[in-house]
Amino acid sequence: KGDARRVADSNTIVTSRRHTLSKTFGDVDPDSLTAVLNNSTSSPRDISTPDGFTVVGVEVWGYGVKDIKSVIDNLDDNVVVLSVEEYVACLDDVL
Repeated sequence: KGDARRVADSNTIVTSRRHTLSKTFGDVDPDSLTAVLNNSTSSPRDISTPDGFTVVGVEVWGYGVKDIKSVIDNLDDNVVVLSVEEYVACLDDVL
């Protein structure tokens, strides 16, 4: 579950649904990340609730722009990629 929330009254946001694209400590590679994000059961996409978001961290010395673009290019049309600023703005609306 997503369960994004703010810590107390701060600007710190914590989310329980996150993935790390990393060759040293990650839980996904580009293909498995694409698959999990495209799976609406494991990654609901309802932006009216904090559970509708997934945070993905990228270890830049293991994966590059080409890998990230490959993931984005293979996402379903109903999966939206947001910048950090857009993510926080969307969560401001639902938290």
